[in-house]
Amino acid sequence: MRILKPNKTQRIHLLCLVITLLSLHTFAQRRRLGGACNRESWTTTRGNVFELFQTSGENGCATVYENGSAREVDGTWSSLSRNGNILIRESKRNSPSVNDNISYDISLSKMDGNTFHGGYGWSQNATGAVDSTVEWYIVQGYNNKSNPTSGMINTGDTYFIDGATYEVWYKDVFGAPSVYSGNDNFTQIKCVRRSSVAKNSRRTLTTSRHIQEMINHTKIRTIGTLFEVSYKVEGFGNTSAADFTLDASFPRNSNKSQATAFKTESAQKAISVFPNPATDHFSLKLNGIANAQVMITDLLGKVIYNKAITDSHLELKKGNTFTSGLYLIAVTDEFKNTYHTKLLLK
Repeated sequence: MRILKPNKTQRIHLLCLVITLLSLHTFAQRRRLGGACNRESWTTTRGNVFELFQTSGENGCATVYENGSAREVDGTWSSLSRNGNILIRESKRNSPSVNDNISYDISLSKMDGNTFHGGYGWSQNATGAVDSTVEWYIVQGYNNKSNPTSGMINTGDTYFIDGATYEVWYKDVFGAPSVYSGNDNFTQIKCVRRSSVAKNSRRTLTTSRHIQEMINHTKIRTIGTLFEVSYKVEGFGNTSAADFTLDASFPRNSNKSQATAFKTESAQKAISVFPNPATDHFSLKLNGIANAQVMITDLLGKVIYNKAITDSHLELKKGNTFTSGLYLIAVTDEFKNTYHTKLLLK
């Protein structure tokens, strides 16, 4: 029996047919679950919330899909107005823990203007925050670092986690939209990756460690109770535009009790300031540190005090040297270890 072999043209047609069938199979696995355009909306699936938020008059769309075992959100917007704001996020809001690390897979075909993406969340009952509320970001990707940090204060502190160096920025916000109820007062913290990740990335954010660093390098002392842990893409103003697919995942049904992160024990043991907040004078106590260099700066980076000391106890007065505000204290020991804390002068 003679077996006929397909010619070159037939082989090409056969290959195209196989590719088409595979594409149809893949498409069939991606099922639309919900979504909306040009209005605020949210869809809940498998306990996670997919949300579109935008200011009036903007033109964003978010569509949630089931893709095998994954849940993906396609987002797009363009030509935001001068004061426009838009965001699309996937959140875990069912009693998230500080240990709920975020795994994300993002594909951005467009990220123009003032657009950035990263980990995100809210917490209440936080010690040291305005009205005990914190809005926090772990910024992963951006076009220009000034986009996500506009109007914020750089603490001058950095830390290294998840293979990258992050800068710590913050500000106190008054009368602005919050996830809780209308306009609120809160402290906003952004930890910004120095090198923006690629537009197509699959990574894990060790959220618990980032949150601990937020506490170590800002005025808040505990993170309080988390309301949500999420991953989002956000844009602000003018020509900002985005077109993306996001798949974020969080530990499910972990049955962990809500945890609260505190200032790290090493920093608490090494240096302490009392009273804090202070009015007229304050004391800096160095526990087990000899021959230290003490530097105190304001939030603009201006050095207010910088001296080498041999005593473990330092008394300072407000006088004409310090004014009311928040100060950053850095103590470096003889082994070049540096410890940080904050001081609030009323």
